[in-house]
Amino acid sequence: EAATCKYSTTPGVSYAGMINTFSITGSTAHSHLLTGLINGNYNYYVKCKDLSNNANPGDYVIAFSVDTVLPVITNGQPTGTLPAGTTSTALSANTNEAAICKYSLTPGTSYASMTNTFATTGGTAHTNPIFGLINGNYNYYVKCKDIPNNANTNDYVISFIIGFPDAIPPVLSNGLPTGTITTTSTTLSL
Repeated sequence: EAATCKYSTTPGVSYAGMINTFSITGSTAHSHLLTGLINGNYNYYVKCKDLSNNANPGDYVIAFSVDTVLPVITNGQPTGTLPAGTTSTALSANTNEAAICKYSLTPGTSYASMTNTFATTGGTAHTNPIFGLINGNYNYYVKCKDIPNNANTNDYVISFIIGFPDAIPPVLSNGLPTGTITTTSTTLSL
């Protein structure tokens, strides 16, 4: 039925004692724009009064939380140089909250457009085996999305190298003895 609705951030306040009236009210649908919300939990206690002055005796609770914080990605692995001839390894990373992580070989790919989801993900530790590697440089671009759907917009880069086999012979120098020696034995040294 048609009613006028008010709200409070304190439970148990009477309808008459509530000072916040919904900005759109008076019919059967009611709404009010809340601004200035910060990360945290919110409870709004609502009461309405109909045209016959019957007010709700109990609170109708609207509870929600605000989370605008992106997951923080750390400890990407592998790093540095892996031995020449390595053909597989595991990508891994950690997040500071439960999240689903994906990766791309193309920088700047949006989370939604990434098609490679880590094989183990959903918590705070994320891993994925990768195969078919050859000697060279690798960059994997990682993004994660937390449970409230906050997705990273910047790439977290996992970079590593699979070492090239050493194809350069050693440099020899300072060979001894030199010239003419006058003994029947000597030590060769470099």
